Amino acid sequence: MRTSADFLLIDLGNTSAKLRLTSAAGLIGETRRLPTTALLAPDGASALKKTLIDWRFGRAVVSSVVPDAARVVADTLTGVFSVDARTNTGVDLRGYPGRKTLGADRIANAAGALARHGPGPLIGVDFGTAATFNALDGQGRFLGGAIAPGWAVVSGYLPARTAQLPPVRFAGATPQAIGRSTAGAIRAGTLLGYRGLVREILRTMRAELGGEARVVATGGDARFLAKQGIDLFDVVDPDLTLHGLRVIAGRGWSGNAQL
Repeated sequence: MRTSADFLLIDLGNTSAKLRLTSAAGLIGETRRLPTTALLAPDGASALKKTLIDWRFGRAVVSSVVPDAARVVADTLTGVFSVDARTNTGVDLRGYPGRKTLGADRIANAAGALARHGPGPLIGVDFGTAATFNALDGQGRFLGGAIAPGWAVVSGYLPARTAQLPPVRFAGATPQAIGRSTAGAIRAGTLLGYRGLVREILRTMRAELGGEARVVATGGDARFLAKQGIDLFDVVDPDLTLHGLRVIAGRGWSGNAQL
């Protein structure tokens, strides 16, 4: 059965693209995923059309950190609007010196965090291939943030770069710091070390924001990390980026294109 909506939202990341229909009232139906490598393959346009085969929409709003994949989307669909620093998002970027190089995912996350969890101060954390930390003050101004390796990058690094350290599973309870095997030591060092990285960035950012800030986590690994003793998240919002794109779509004229 075909589903129709005003907009198609595409959150195009390094690993996969998340696609969702939306109307003014909110997100519609389920989120579909398409590996970014599929978009970059010679038949990327066909893969995208197959993913959207029973969806009908007026325009597409895209945040992308993979320019070549974004070009495939723009060449395949009509009415595509790509988010950038000129976009009218409701977030004030004017005081951020690096706004011209600010990633579209971070812009969409900031818009979603402010609309759904504001007013600030806010810290939005997106655990994807990279972990991005974005800070907004009480006036909705984007101040900047931090970018660190994502959990999948960190957890897969040792077995990929060493001869004898094996891949391990990071399931179940948080490990003890004193591992009782090589696998246990890898779990302890990797997970507890990553937990420390996240805690220290959030602690320091909160202090720089005056000591108080609501922390909103999103991304594919947010729920897993929240269960591993990272107790500084006020809320986990798995669709934050898509909600940010929905907010942008609803603002009508958006800087460098008319929706």
